[in-house]
Amino acid sequence: MNKLLVILCILYATKVCGQTDSTDYYLNLLQYKKSIDYIKRSIKKYDYIKNKNDRNKTLLNDINMTNLACAYSLNKEYKNCITQLNAFIKSKTRADGTYMGNGWSSSSYYALFYMDPDFYRVSTALPKEWKEFLIRHKNKYTISDTVFKKLNMPDSIFVDLCQIAINDQAHYREIKFYEEKYGEQSSTSLRLWESKDSLNKANLSLVLRYLNNGYNVLSDSIVGRFATKCFLVIQHADLKSQEKMLPIIKDLYERKQTSGGNYALLFDRVSVDKNKGTQYYGTQIDPRVNQPYFISDEKNVDKRRAELGMESMVEYCKRFDIIYSPKRKK
Repeated sequence: MNKLLVILCILYATKVCGQTDSTDYYLNLLQYKKSIDYIKRSIKKYDYIKNKNDRNKTLLNDINMTNLACAYSLNKEYKNCITQLNAFIKSKTRADGTYMGNGWSSSSYYALFYMDPDFYRVSTALPKEWKEFLIRHKNKYTISDTVFKKLNMPDSIFVDLCQIAINDQAHYREIKFYEEKYGEQSSTSLRLWESKDSLNKANLSLVLRYLNNGYNVLSDSIVGRFATKCFLVIQHADLKSQEKMLPIIKDLYERKQTSGGNYALLFDRVSVDKNKGTQYYGTQIDPRVNQPYFISDEKNVDKRRAELGMESMVEYCKRFDIIYSPKRKK
């Protein structure tokens, strides 16, 4: 699959840390020190204690506090990163030890610590400390996640799945930056892709190990929101592995343990690679023309998508700022 297409899809789906304004600007330029300075000024401006009764300012400061931890990780200030995360959790913890929300969705809290690729550096530089941090706060900051709290997942599996989620999205911002500045064949771009490919292979190996041992990490009912991240590992795997996993994903969908959208994504990914750019559900975007790859029986594609619980092609393409142009000739 074209690497540009991979980046296009990932950039839409990721950056769960809610980066905004100059925070996002500096991070996308890999100017991590400037991002740290900017976020610190924002935190001072919207002081958590002074504005704790203002929901909007509280939310903004929650984002700032976690963004600061992200920036510390990216700037290789690893101890500061973990210290900052602990400070944020402390600010959100009641006297009785329970974790309090502020109207932000449970999925956002979940993503901040479990899945953000900005924590790739700290998780690999300080693996022991990172593991201890995750386990220590596991129950506290998952309390609002109604999916997770029913799972009673062992700590070792929880830590593995956290790392899978982080690894899956690691490096994409850096790759985009260096490819735009120096080209796809620059030494830095190629080195980052080599590292990315290694992470993908390691993730796939771990996912397959769990599956082979009877622990279905692709099932929503088994691992909750982690299933989506493990599914992405399959999406980023080689064609042979994807073909092997397709009937498993189909079975999970039929048993309502994964979404119809996931099945369609993998079906189309395999089809595009095997059938010279032809797909069936319209999930794969061709970056050369900024439109979906050729869709077989395109006039009925929205009907097929609806059967899987998916939105129309027009709505789907809006996610990528694409105006859908149907009936394209192959």
